[in-house]
Order: sequence, then C-alpha cells, then structure tokens
Amino acid sequence: MGIENDLKLIKILWADVEQSIAELNEINSSDPIFGYKSRAYIKALTSWIEGGIYIFKKMLSNAEGGLYKKLPLECQLYLFEYDWKIENGLPKETLKKIATKENLKAYFKVVSLIFDEYQPDLLSKGWNEILFVYQLRDGIMHPKEINDLTIDIESIKRCESGRVWMKKEFFKIRSAISKYYNLV
Repeated sequence: MGIENDLKLIKILWADVEQSIAELNEINSSDPIFGYKSRAYIKALTSWIEGGIYIFKKMLSNAEGGLYKKLPLECQLYLFEYDWKIENGLPKETLKKIATKENLKAYFKVVSLIFDEYQPDLLSKGWNEILFVYQLRDGIMHPKEINDLTIDIESIKRCESGRVWMKKEFFKIRSAISKYYNLV
C-alpha cells in the first residue's frame, strides 16, 4: 500500500470529478436529471479534495528525513491525525475527526510551515468557493429541506471556480513535495 496505491486512488477520484463534469455539460439545467448529476458532482469533488489532502498528509508524515519534524508538536499531531484523551489516568491516543473548514485551513497552513515556497491564498475567491462547495455538500449529506438538495447552474459555476483553485493549490503542493523528493 505504497505511493503507487495512493496515486491510483487520486487518479480514480479525479476521474470521477471529470466524469461528473462531462455528464453535467451534456444536459440542460432544466433537465430533471440535472439535480442528481449536480449532487453526484459535489460528492465527487469533495471526495477528490479529501482524498488528495489525506494522500499529501500521508506523504509528508512518511517523508524520509522526518520532514514533519521541523513543525511544532501540535502541527505534527495534526499531520498524523491524532488526538489525546485521558483514560484511567493515562494519556491515550485516538483518531481525531476535524471539522472540514478547520481541517482544510490547518492543512494549508501546516504545508506552508513545511515548505517556505508554498503560501496559500485563503483570502481569495477560490478559497471562498471551496467553502461554498462544502456548504452544499453538507446540505446534500444531511438534508433538512428540499433546498438542501437543489443545486442550480450558478452554484455549479461557483463550485467549478473552487475546483480550479483547489487544483492549482494541489499542484503547488505536489511540486513542493516533488522538489523535496528530487522528483523534479
């Protein structure tokens, strides 16, 4: 289960995003199937983002030479996705579930601490569109009313803007990791 498996995983997730985009482009937003295809696109997009973050975190935490060791301890714990609780008077590690917005923001900041050349723009429109994507995803996954499942063409355009931004950020991170591993 090495890097080859990770690369296959991210390729599958990206192929799902591309397929969802292609299917949306083939239909009109007034088509009854548009809602289903829109929700499938949002799910594929967020799976790609989360899969990409997981793989990059794994690469950084497994890097030869302990690349992560230059980070403050709390950032290392984040990278390894551990939290601590006290059980019978002793600390015990547990896996931590972090809220999506905080996880994304922490991820970008931790990567920027490792690689000086990487600085995310969390004040950009693209970042805000990614947050919008997750707002839609949360509505789809935990619907409370019909509007949570209704995604219009303008929302899809905003998601596409976020996807383009995220793809650029992933590329910059991948470039920094490749440079570290002398793969460039």
